[in-house]
This record gives sequence, structure tokens and C-alpha cells, in this order.
Amino acid sequence: MIAPSGLVQPSLATVQQSLERVLLDRWKTSKALKDTTTNNLASIHRDLETTLPGLLATADGVPGSAAGLVPVSQNLGALYDVLLRVTVVAESSAPAEQTAALEQALTSLESARRSFTERLQSAAETQDRRLTELQATLNARPESAAGPVPCKPTPATKVKKKPVGSSHD
Repeated sequence: MIAPSGLVQPSLATVQQSLERVLLDRWKTSKALKDTTTNNLASIHRDLETTLPGLLATADGVPGSAAGLVPVSQNLGALYDVLLRVTVVAESSAPAEQTAALEQALTSLESARRSFTERLQSAAETQDRRLTELQATLNARPESAAGPVPCKPTPATKVKKKPVGSSHD
């Protein structure tokens, strides 16, 4: 089975390569849109370099755990949204080669995101099935085999205190 990071690394490399081709000074748009795009590109870079590696390492450590996969899935969704915003602006203002690179990265990321979501769904279904089987096994056990019968606590023994001032030494 491919590690969770293996499902998305090729796409993340494509995103990284497309970002290297972006030259905002060649875009024909307002300063405000360039500033917003600059912030979005910085966010994507931070995510690729800082956030996603840790999330993917965690997911790789527990590949069958839905709980380990959910943060990556959420992050990929957010990354896709930001890349989509950059790509939409590029379509109306960037040179064709930059727009094409961003569109390719967006398509690649969407495919990886879909594959990752399918992995997450499969992990969740497997965990649900295992839980149902364990509950059925526990419910099928006879009452006497359900575990040890708890003992009743014994009452605490009272300790007699010596009256104050009565020493017999």
C-alpha cells in the first residue's frame, strides 16, 4: 500500500514547480490583486515547506488511521482553495505559460486530493468495520466470561486514638 505522502508528493512537486514559474511583475493586474496574490503564494509556500511535511509524516506513521489522515485532507482542501484563487487571477492577467503551469498544478492537486479522500474514506470504513466486529464479539461472550467479578470493598478498620495528655511512658 502506498504511504499517504506517496499519494500527494508528486502533485505537491508539481505545485512547487509551477510556483517557481510565477513572475508577478509580468502580470497585468492591479497592485491590490498582486498584493493579494503575493500573500496567497506565500501561504502556499509556507504550507508546502512547513505545515504539510509534519502532517504527512504523522499520517505516514499511522496510515490506516482516519484520525491521522483527516488533518492532511483538510490541509489539502485549503491548499487547493488558495491555489484556485491564484489560478483564477492568473487566467485574467498572467502570461500564458504561467497560467498553464498553475492550471496544471491545480489539476494535479485536485487529483491527489481526490485519491487522498478515497484513502481516508477507506480507512474510516475499515475502522468502523473493525469496531462493529469487536462489539459483536464482546456482545457474544457469555456473561460469566465477560470478565472478573468486582470484589466488594472491605470496610476500613478504625484505629483507636490515644486521648490527648495520657501518656504511659
